[in-house]
Amino acid sequence: PESVQDLQVSSTTAEVINITWNRPHHYKNGYSYIVMAWNSSNHILKNESTSNLASGLEGLVPGTKYSFSVTSQTFNRTKGSPVDISNCTNAYPVSHLLCEGPDRTEAILRLSWDSPRGSNTGFELKWGDAERRPLPNCTGTCEYNITKLLYHTNYTLNLWTLGCGEKSMVYEDACQTGITDPLQVNINKHITIYKKQYNMFVLKFNSNLLNGINGPIVAYGVLVTSSSEEFSDQRNNPLQNYLNKTYNDWKESKNIPYLATGHTIGISRYQSDESEIEVVGSGGQWNGYENGPLTAKTDYRFAFVMFTRLKIQEDLVVISQSFFSISSFHDIIVKLPEHPDIIGAAVGGILAALLILICVTVFLKIYLRKISKKDTTDIPIQTIRAKVSVPVRVENYGEYFRKQRADSNCGFAAEYEDLRPVGMAQAKTNADALGNKVKNRYANVLPYDSSRVKLSTHGSPHDDYINANYIPGYNSKKEFIAAQGPLPGTVNEFWRMIWEQNVHTLVMLAKCYEQGRVKCEEYWPSNSKHFDNITVTITSEIPLENWTIREFDVKNVKTAETRSVRHFHFTAWPDHGVPETTELLIDFRHLVREHMGQFSQNSPTVVHCSAGVGRTGTLIAIDRLIFQIERDNMVDLFGIVHDLRMHRGLMVQTEDQYVFLHKCAMDIIRSRTGTNVDLIYQNTAALNIYENVESVKRKVNYPGP
Repeated sequence: PESVQDLQVSSTTAEVINITWNRPHHYKNGYSYIVMAWNSSNHILKNESTSNLASGLEGLVPGTKYSFSVTSQTFNRTKGSPVDISNCTNAYPVSHLLCEGPDRTEAILRLSWDSPRGSNTGFELKWGDAERRPLPNCTGTCEYNITKLLYHTNYTLNLWTLGCGEKSMVYEDACQTGITDPLQVNINKHITIYKKQYNMFVLKFNSNLLNGINGPIVAYGVLVTSSSEEFSDQRNNPLQNYLNKTYNDWKESKNIPYLATGHTIGISRYQSDESEIEVVGSGGQWNGYENGPLTAKTDYRFAFVMFTRLKIQEDLVVISQSFFSISSFHDIIVKLPEHPDIIGAAVGGILAALLILICVTVFLKIYLRKISKKDTTDIPIQTIRAKVSVPVRVENYGEYFRKQRADSNCGFAAEYEDLRPVGMAQAKTNADALGNKVKNRYANVLPYDSSRVKLSTHGSPHDDYINANYIPGYNSKKEFIAAQGPLPGTVNEFWRMIWEQNVHTLVMLAKCYEQGRVKCEEYWPSNSKHFDNITVTITSEIPLENWTIREFDVKNVKTAETRSVRHFHFTAWPDHGVPETTELLIDFRHLVREHMGQFSQNSPTVVHCSAGVGRTGTLIAIDRLIFQIERDNMVDLFGIVHDLRMHRGLMVQTEDQYVFLHKCAMDIIRSRTGTNVDLIYQNTAALNIYENVESVKRKVNYPGP
């Protein structure tokens, strides 16, 4: 008989090879086929007769060559010429890959895996955007180091096994490189001496300085000394030995450097090109380090320290377990001026000596009389700030404002420095839980356990979590809820919070996209949409120049109850910045407060931006400020921000926002006396807009679901 036709491999896996063929020409009934198979050692694995046109082998060794022979045969066992074919099984994939990104080495990934069963000729590895790289064969445990990577970077790894046939299915994993000490920076280029006075000096630097390429900067601080000794150039006395020296140590021995300031920061904090202010000598506290007042008429030098890993024990830095770099001392020596009281005394000393005998009696009488009538606002600001409040009566605020704004807002900068650590020691256990971490937009903006908003649970212990806190207003302890802007995975929880908290006023202070980045998920529908058991329908939208007002019908599917929620979306506020004018935000506050007064007297108003702390805190602070001025004849923005930060960390996130609040206070006070006509006009315009909302709403209607 003639030979079979078109013998071919029909399919191959790591353990199976199947073959097919066609009948020979002039095929006759009674023909059969003898199928033989053998391995590379010529060991016969199969020898059978079949009438089928297909055969195969199972249980083979991966990555190994096998040969087949098919011979046609007549009914009387006359054989035709055999037809042969060979093929390899596919290589077997790697089953497990161990990967380590060691710290304090070059940026590498150390890989190890067990050589898979069967035969192979090596491996092929791909990481990130790199080209595929062939690796040699190995037996037992295979190892390979990937070098020339970036620190603290997540790489996708793809590994294939190679054999004499098709390579294996890909094994995919992800691995992150380690971190090391930050790069040492040249502070002469990056840090400037912004301002100084007799007991402190202020440094200014760009926050990009903290975007470490050797790993995220988790903390930073300033080392200060009044000594002229070159500590950093002596191997037996490097600056790192002074990281656990404190202000009290310096007071005992003026010749040593000490860590004056320190700040623990989140990985996601620094993402913009903004300026940071660091006040040395402001009186704040970080762990066991006091930022105590400096000595007048003294020369100071400073160095900058950054940490990629920080270990604190007994309130001091553990040098051996921390990753850090310390700059050299700045080239410029900070020369603090004399105390102003001493300067004044020197200038007027001669005249005072001539007049003192005449004036002392009169002075004492006047002084004692004034002491008995002295208003609480005459208490030195430094003394009050050490507590939780800096109250100033409205009639005295203009003088206070001018004093604090002097020397480029030096007084406000010192106040804001004191606010940095407020509330930060509170527990955030729920926010740090493994099941809740994915619900947080930023790693360093987490709700305190004591004030967080709890949702109802539906089977999982994490169901009650949302990144939001109750915030006290002027009128009640839970007048506001400050929340982060919803993520794609938290939109349902956001609307559940709106329903469960009976919210009727919803304020948004960010755009969904800012500077090319997603700042907030667009959580409202263009028409109608279901969010679990909540259906949200937009019924009107009023776009204006600086904000948009929307009306939502929010329906509970289970109970069929429907509520109205008004959405105030302010669109003229840059991230980490302030609005263009104080009038603009005060105007917007009046608009929101008018609605709150009618519909949210017994329920909280939700305010959010992106992180829910900077712009959110500023708006809530302005609302409380206006009530404070109108009802108490008092301005205490330090106390307001202090109270906000005790309920949610980082509220009023930047010094610029804090200064902006004081400008608002000044303009509000001027408007009450008729000296700020623009603000009076703007407030009236805001209320006119509110009064026209219903009429516009009737004109801009949306179809129902």
